[in-house]
Amino acid sequence: MKVKVHSGLQLQVLALYKKVLQVAKRKDMDTLQYVRERFRENVTTVDRKDFAVIEYMLRKGERDLKMLDRMKSVQFMNVPSQN
Repeated sequence: MKVKVHSGLQLQVLALYKKVLQVAKRKDMDTLQYVRERFRENVTTVDRKDFAVIEYMLRKGERDLKMLDRMKSVQFMNVPSQN
């Protein structure tokens, strides 16, 4: 059986996803679903080799995570995306 080895960037994305899910679970089901949908959407729209975009999204995700942790989920979902 071959073990899949992740790159450093992949590990950062997975760690962020895990942290965001943990915070979203403390909010409500709508927030949790929103987070899952956003990550799935980004998987299909961002090229795996576009490191600049991935790094930008990681930084934005960390900022959004802090915001989500501080505010109510309904307010978070109404924040417009700045893509």
